[in-house]
Amino acid sequence: FEALSDENRCKMFRIFAKQKGNICVSDFAKILGLTLAGASQHLKILERADIIRRIKKGKMVCYEINKNNKVIRSLLKVLNNK
Repeated sequence: FEALSDENRCKMFRIFAKQKGNICVSDFAKILGLTLAGASQHLKILERADIIRRIKKGKMVCYEINKNNKVIRSLLKVLNNK
């Protein structure tokens, strides 16, 4: 939960929860008004916390929610039942 305590990372998680599929670093940078480096840093923190996982698409780096994590699955259920 510490990884989600930052406002931008919390917004990223909510976007992941609503989105089907994966999202690229550049998309997050545009959506949240961050630099690519800033968005990448936030995503790295979420990845280290096992909340998301990285997917390489050629030179692009995208991420998707880690549905193998029980806590994340439970959190998604709570968010989707609102």
